[in-house]
Amino acid sequence: MIFKGMSGTGVSIYDSFVDGTQTSELDAAKSFDSPENFRLNKILENWACSNIIEVKLTLYSKCYDELIHLTFNGTTTTKTSWFSIKHLLDSPWDDLKPGVQNNHFSIAGEKWKRVFYVNKHYNGGCPGDKGWLVVIDTPITCDWEQNIPTPAFLFSSSDEAETWQHGSVNKEAYIMTVHVKYG
Repeated sequence: MIFKGMSGTGVSIYDSFVDGTQTSELDAAKSFDSPENFRLNKILENWACSNIIEVKLTLYSKCYDELIHLTFNGTTTTKTSWFSIKHLLDSPWDDLKPGVQNNHFSIAGEKWKRVFYVNKHYNGGCPGDKGWLVVIDTPITCDWEQNIPTPAFLFSSSDEAETWQHGSVNKEAYIMTVHVKYG
């Protein structure tokens, strides 16, 4: 594990992952019982020299059950470029594969407020927003991202993209981790 982010702490997942803001490298912070975000700085700051061949992002429940995971090809990537449609190897959604049209698929997401954002499209305003995965660091304008403690991890709980406002969306993910596999 090179990163662990916690929901509902008010600490930006984007800043924690990219810059190490409000993270710890101590073994105690790796524990799912710890409220601290964990970041293995030596790997994230030396990504190009780490011979990373695979990256796995996983969301867990408060009971530490795995909810979903996505797997990416990590070769020839940076600490942020691995999270893209072109590097996607495996996802829990039948309609999310390399080459699928989307309007966001990046760690930076939208305005650094919707991050680790995998969105299919916007269609007629907030009620039509449809996607697979988003981390809400700071609510922007839509009803579907309001009144939840941030950061919040939301994902489609069906086998395809869902509308964030009225679709089958899980808002109960508690922990996000990033693991790497070396070649």
